[in-house]
Amino acid sequence: MEMARSMLQEKHLPKAFWAEAVYTAVYLLNRCPTKAVQNMTPIEAWSGKKPSAKHLRVFGSICYVHIPTEKRHKLEEKTEKGIFLGYSTQSKGYRIYNLKTKKLIISRDVEFDEDAMWNWDEEKVERQSVMIPKETPPQQQQEEGTDQAEMERRSQQAPGSPRRPPPSEEIEEETRQEGQSFSVIYMKHATSSCWNQRILKPL
Repeated sequence: MEMARSMLQEKHLPKAFWAEAVYTAVYLLNRCPTKAVQNMTPIEAWSGKKPSAKHLRVFGSICYVHIPTEKRHKLEEKTEKGIFLGYSTQSKGYRIYNLKTKKLIISRDVEFDEDAMWNWDEEKVERQSVMIPKETPPQQQQEEGTDQAEMERRSQQAPGSPRRPPPSEEIEEETRQEGQSFSVIYMKHATSSCWNQRILKPL
C-alpha cells in the first residue's frame, strides 16, 4: 500500500484511482528481483522467463492516444489526451483514463510525456465554470414584459410557496451530481478490475 500511495502522490492523482495504483504496484513488484526467490523476479520464478521492462512507463503521466482513421474525420485531431493508469493483462496495451470521455480505455498506440503532470484542480474549476443559463424563449419574454401588474402580483406570493431555482442553479446542481457519480462508478469498476487479477507471490 505504501508503494501505491507514493505513486498517487507523485503525480497528485485523485484518490479515486487508488485501485489502479494498487494493481500497478503489484504488477511492478512481480517484475522486480527479490531475495525470496534467489534474486529472481516472481514472474521468472513462476514461468522460467525473464520479463521485459521496455514497456514500463511512469504511473499517472500524461499520454496521447492515437485515434484510428476510421473513427475520426479528416479535420479532427489525431490523438486524445489521457492519464496512464497501468497495464492490460488481456493484451499488450496500456490502461488509459481518457480526459475527454472520462472513461478507462486500453490502447497500444500511445505516446507518453512522463515529465508532464495534469492539473486536477484546474480541471475541476473548468467543469464548474461551464454553466450556461437556459435561454428564455422570445415569446415568453414578450408575455412577461406586457403585463407589469401580473409580475408585481407574482412577486408578492406567500412566503411558504415553493420556489423554483434559476436555470443556472439547476445546471450547477446537475454538473455537481455528474462529478460525484463518476467517482462512485469508477471506484466500483476499478476495484473489481484490480482484485480479480492473479497476484503472483514469491515462492
